[in-house]
Amino acid sequence: MGKLGKNLFDFTPKQRDEIFWQDYENEYSFGDIESMALAQSRYFAHLTPGTICALSGFAPLELWTLMLSAWSHGLTVLPFAEKASTSAIDLALNQLPWSLHLRREPRAAEDADANTNSITITNAAGFNAPTGNHPLNASDPSIDVLIMTSGSTGAPKAIAHSLDSLFISAQATLAFYGWQPRDSSLLSLDPSHIGGLQILIRVWHGRGLCFYGGEPKEVARALAYRACDYLSLVPTQIFRLLEDPVTAKPLRQAKAILLGGAATQESLLAQLRPLGLPVSITYGSSETASQISAWKPGVFPDRPEHVGTIFPIWQLESTPDRDLWIKGKALMRGYWQHRIWTPVGDGRYRLSDRGSLLAGELFLDGRRDQVFQVGGENVAPAEILQCLEKSTSYALGDMQVVTRDDAVFGVVPWVIVRSPRRPDSSSWNTAFDGLPPIKRPREIWWFQSDEVSKLSKAHLEHLLSVGDDHLKRLWKYEKI
Repeated sequence: MGKLGKNLFDFTPKQRDEIFWQDYENEYSFGDIESMALAQSRYFAHLTPGTICALSGFAPLELWTLMLSAWSHGLTVLPFAEKASTSAIDLALNQLPWSLHLRREPRAAEDADANTNSITITNAAGFNAPTGNHPLNASDPSIDVLIMTSGSTGAPKAIAHSLDSLFISAQATLAFYGWQPRDSSLLSLDPSHIGGLQILIRVWHGRGLCFYGGEPKEVARALAYRACDYLSLVPTQIFRLLEDPVTAKPLRQAKAILLGGAATQESLLAQLRPLGLPVSITYGSSETASQISAWKPGVFPDRPEHVGTIFPIWQLESTPDRDLWIKGKALMRGYWQHRIWTPVGDGRYRLSDRGSLLAGELFLDGRRDQVFQVGGENVAPAEILQCLEKSTSYALGDMQVVTRDDAVFGVVPWVIVRSPRRPDSSSWNTAFDGLPPIKRPREIWWFQSDEVSKLSKAHLEHLLSVGDDHLKRLWKYEKI
């Protein structure tokens, strides 16, 4: 384990008594969290360093204490969201050589008054940790956490990070925003994803306070209960917060509102600019342990593709064809997919987004892996979504372009709009007037949901193929 892992519980006596975790009912000090983590050692003490342990069904606080405990024993953790589906967990586990699955089973209705739920321990048959010259070998247990991607373009990847890489990223973020000990942060994203995990890492090592107010879709309720110094939000969350007058005051009181996780479209920027909120547009990824670049709070780009100043921990290079290569100590070690380990070869990684650099500023062109052909014509999803965005008030992060097989054109684009309420489709007949007919979406579907997690293209295509009561076709275009 890296140097960071050896100092997980390196507190002064005063810090040990300070509150780390607060929710609607409880408070726990740093010392309390340490005691809770040490009590979980019974699950991990017998395992070989480097062993991959999957954790599912746990609420964020228990998940955090289990992770701390596992790290103190030199293990690699694979965390899942508390309500992750069995199919999503199985798909993820099929990507890598896990050894132990620790799962808290859902509470049965007849056990509603029970204090605890049962914990199931599953040992993998034939999937033991690799040996030999391998990054997860016990002789080099330098991977501490695996973060699953959404699988938006296929099978999900298990992104491998060390605690050192997470800490380096966290320190860069804390320094950029001027974090002070005892500052507070809302746990607004799930710790099974890089954004939520980094909230916990930043607060833990910044000696601050983490407030938990429920699932990511419950941010408005949390802010109505307690204002926090720092918020990390995705566009879907801030769109919904702007519609709730109760959240106006706590949003203004924040020191910084980190906005990332998806492209920030012009319609959202137009809403935010006159409000005077301390919003900081950020850009990053799971592969880079969160942030690569950011704008200072309250300063907005003149166009969405300008994503701010590159953090000093990164060396970024743009090639003539606008590929972006990144290097730095917060970069992932590699990833698992289809049970194949792909290391970061020479310490450089090509980002999924294309773009350019100018005087330490980063400009993006869009993802290079999402362009597809319709009848021999290249189509970029952004072309379609930008047209739709101008005719609706829905966040770009809540739209997804999927392709469907077509006998004439090979494939054709469809659009999925996710929202709690039925979208207004009255302007959609004219929304695509400026787009060549062959590039226009053939159908637009509404996915009724109040979730705010990143849309998975693979999941949406599955729902379309098997049918789902939450999917309704709202619009169809046939003039090709």
